[in-house]
Parts: sequence; C-alpha cells; structure tokens
Amino acid sequence: MPPPRPAELSAPPAEAAPEAPTPPPRPADLGSAVGAPPALQRAPDEAAVESVSCAAVFADLNIIAEPAPPLTNGNGNSACGVREGLTLRGVRLADGSTVMLQSAVHIRCAMAAAVAQWIRDDLAPTVAKSGSPLTRLVGVGAYECRLRNNQSSGKISEHATGNAFDVHAIGLKDGRTLQMMGAEPALKSLREDVKQSACARFTTVLGSGSDGYHEDHLHVDLAARRNGYRLCQWDIR
Repeated sequence: MPPPRPAELSAPPAEAAPEAPTPPPRPADLGSAVGAPPALQRAPDEAAVESVSCAAVFADLNIIAEPAPPLTNGNGNSACGVREGLTLRGVRLADGSTVMLQSAVHIRCAMAAAVAQWIRDDLAPTVAKSGSPLTRLVGVGAYECRLRNNQSSGKISEHATGNAFDVHAIGLKDGRTLQMMGAEPALKSLREDVKQSACARFTTVLGSGSDGYHEDHLHVDLAARRNGYRLCQWDIR
C-alpha cells in the first residue's frame, strides 16, 4: 500500500465550498494544527524565503506585470497578505510572442519570477511539441485569503500570502484548449513533461490523484519546509 499523500487544506473566509472527497491522512509536518487559530498556523514568514526582489522582477522586461500595493489582513485574517507583490498579466517568450493569463493575478514577486521562468523556459517549449505555440493560461489563480482547500480549520494556504499559483488549462495558438488534468492518452506525454518541469521549479506540485482537491487543476507553490522537503504529487493518466 502506498504511503498516505499530504493534502493542501484551505477554507474560504465566508461561505463553505461544496463537499470534496475526504483526503487521506497527512504527515505531521504538513498536517493541519488542531485548535489553533489560523493566524498561528501560517507558513514560515515570507521574508525568510524571499529570494527575488520586486525591483529585480520588473528589471526583467519579459514579465508583463504592474506594481501593486502591499496587501495585509485580508478579510480580517492577520495571516493573510502580500508585502512584496505585483499584478502578473503574462510573459514574453524568446521569439517575442506572449503567453497571457486569462485574468491578471496578484502574486508575491518571488513567486511571479518563478512562474514566469517556468512558462518561458519550460512550459512554452514543452507545449510547442503539441504542434501549436502556447498563447494563454486558462483558469488561473494566485492570492486569496483562505485556509488550505477551502476548509474551515487547518493551516493557512500558500495562496493567502501570494506564494501559490493555480492553472486549469492551456490555450494554443490554433484555438485548442488543453486541460491540465484528464485521462486523454494523447496528452499523457505532454503532461509528464509539464509535471517534471513543475516539480523541478517549485517546492509543491499538486494535481489529480494528490488529495481529492486538485482533480481539475494544477497547483504549484514555493512553500518552505523543514530540511528542504518537497512535495510532487500528480498522477498522470
């Protein structure tokens, strides 16, 4: 029997989300705290893992973004907020073409840099193998003040500090939209390559088969964990 997979647990500040499959047990270092208020359950302070300044990000003319003011205490939760963030809209590729996000996202500058590099250096070249260039990312998300997986208790989500990015699908120049998750044999090789590149870039990668909460989208983040522990869980079908 394979070991239990950890889950990213989160909860919306107001309304509860529809019931999702109950995730398997989590190891202690990634499990949710019991009885502690969300503000005491946040991940390591973002300053401790910040590796890229906003100034450095904006010096990269290949990133299509705008400065954004700091966000603090979202929905009254002191654990939420982004001190060093920006509004990310897209990325310019080496050939001058662009990959745009379906909607702009507020995201931590270090995370924005990692996402942009992944799109430019890994995702776009991988998708080009499908026969048409990558032009957009569909169903994207970043900052959102909530707990993991929209739960009512547990640890604060990496989304709550702008340290996470979600994407549901990719759009191609020829008009096709390819879902990140699914069981199409024709896309298995492409998804394997996307997984390999994402797991090399980010400390957390969650997709289908990971915990019941990421069956329709890819989640990546730069969570800092003890001993450099990384989480890469995506069953390619």
